[in-house]
Amino acid sequence: MSSKFVRRTDHSILRFLHYVFAACEHGSFHRGALALGVEASALSRRIHDIEAALGFSIFRRCHNGVLLTEQGGNWVNDVRPHYEALKDKTAHASLGARENSILQIGISAPLGSGAVVELLRRVGEDRSAASSFLVDGPCSEHRLAVLRRQLDVAFVWDRCLDKGCRSEILWREQLFICLPIGHPLLAREELRWSDLQSERLLVPRGKNGPLFDSCLLERISETGTGPDIEICDAAQVTLLAKIMFGAGFGIAGDALARSVLPGVAWRPLAGENSAIPVKAMWLESNSKPLLHRLLVRARNMVENREQP
Repeated sequence: MSSKFVRRTDHSILRFLHYVFAACEHGSFHRGALALGVEASALSRRIHDIEAALGFSIFRRCHNGVLLTEQGGNWVNDVRPHYEALKDKTAHASLGARENSILQIGISAPLGSGAVVELLRRVGEDRSAASSFLVDGPCSEHRLAVLRRQLDVAFVWDRCLDKGCRSEILWREQLFICLPIGHPLLAREELRWSDLQSERLLVPRGKNGPLFDSCLLERISETGTGPDIEICDAAQVTLLAKIMFGAGFGIAGDALARSVLPGVAWRPLAGENSAIPVKAMWLESNSKPLLHRLLVRARNMVENREQP
């Protein structure tokens, strides 16, 4: 028997071993074929080929189904644990490959996802595009999620606590002010914090507290001429509605400020604390290639003086 034929028969056994197990479990070639979604004749033919390659009969054919022969039963009992272990290893490897193609990304409010989405788009130009999940929230939640490996990377303000993580400042985010249409301050091309000292800054609240990071609110308070701050039990969309009706103003990053929304308008901030450094926070031990491609692309953009 040639080695080429042996390789072919070995491959046939491995490829169609699940046909044998289906016939065992259902006690019939017909019922086993139905369970696998194949023709009964195809299943019978493949099992016959396996028996020919092994040199003994696995099944004894009966008028109402099939029964394992003694030798066939011993062989199935020996083979099945190895087959199941191989399936588990293959499934685990496939799962690992899928997980490596997905990035879990945290974004600090009100940073917005525009810069991160642009980064992901550029990474997708280098290689095949990957799936990514963007999660909003304060940096305190993101840091814990990174430490627990629930997030691969978080983009947060420079003052956010990053103990236990590696971090690196990547770009500066310009802040914008959202005001209701008709507000007198919209007559100006840009605003400073001192212009807003008689206004009320509306901050949305999440399930665990304000969505804005405390370090960002501290920066605003440091100006000494900043606005009053009101924590609202409202999501971002509801907050915009409150602003439209004159309850106060909001702040956001460049991405949201580019959108055209009814009843409100945006003006860029100028002066101190108007553009704040943004850093990435991740675990040094995270070996996902996609994560490191994202970081390399972000660094290249900074070196080329590009704003994401």
